[in-house]
Amino acid sequence: RDTEWVTRAAESCESAIRTGPEIPESHACLASIDLGRGHYAEAVAHFLKARELGSTSEHTLDGLAEAYDKSGKSQAAEATYKQAIALQPRYWGVYSHLGAFYFQKARYDEATQVFRKAIEVAPDNYRSYSNLGALYVAQGQYATSIDLLKRSIALRPNRDAYSNLGYAYFALHRFEESADTFRKALQLDASDWLAWGNLGDALYWIPQQREAIEAYRKASTLARAKLDINPRDATVLAFLGDYCAMLDQKQQSANFIRQALELAPTDADVLFRAAIARNRFGETEQSLTLLEKAVQAGLSPSTVRDTPDFDHLAKNPRYLKLAGRSR
Repeated sequence: RDTEWVTRAAESCESAIRTGPEIPESHACLASIDLGRGHYAEAVAHFLKARELGSTSEHTLDGLAEAYDKSGKSQAAEATYKQAIALQPRYWGVYSHLGAFYFQKARYDEATQVFRKAIEVAPDNYRSYSNLGALYVAQGQYATSIDLLKRSIALRPNRDAYSNLGYAYFALHRFEESADTFRKALQLDASDWLAWGNLGDALYWIPQQREAIEAYRKASTLARAKLDINPRDATVLAFLGDYCAMLDQKQQSANFIRQALELAPTDADVLFRAAIARNRFGETEQSLTLLEKAVQAGLSPSTVRDTPDFDHLAKNPRYLKLAGRSR
């Protein structure tokens, strides 16, 4: 999470390759650094070298799949995730990675099957319940999601489950419960930029405007630090566009949204965040166009329906169609 340590890590990996060029872990080490810095083509090359030298570890295959996906090679990514499952069919993590891939692509039915398989092979693993709970949140099945997320927390209090639970409450417009839950996530990891931004959203709608602004500022600072390491992270850029919008920094918001859309023009979540930012500045038609593209890319209509930013469009025919409502 700090450029100094990333640089030192890369130097160590490069030294390992010089010392042991035939050791696959050395190449996988540098590949991981390249992946984290947004050097996706280089990451693919180093992961492939590790695999050529005999590595079949979950770390190598998962990293290679992610690097393929970030490079726009989704089919190769999916095939690599499935190869990892074939090699370790009793390890929950390989199912979790494939499920996350499907989740990101809005292939919800496939994601559900894979996350349930992760629970089947490791029924006491808290992460799988959190992942499946997040998936149900995205589909608007909040009661089911809340049960799963509470199950994850009961197994082990964890940041991701609290964050996902906070978003479930947010979608239900239970903003005070949402804020309290995001605070619990931050107690476990105060450096989580997304949890700070989510807390800002909940506080904004309570409303507690001053506290919301402070949360957005914290989220923005932490997210910008992420960009110092990987300036090509479209998700971080898109959320930064939202945070700047909430801080009334219109030009900065527009710049971040433009960069995010250039990097990931068909990513449903990036399009959705862009729509929220445009909406913040009263650009209704542009916002609705972005929402239409997001839904076409797989965004659930329930997300459009249950996001309070768009409540003022309750009589707009384009919005009603996107939200799955009738006039």
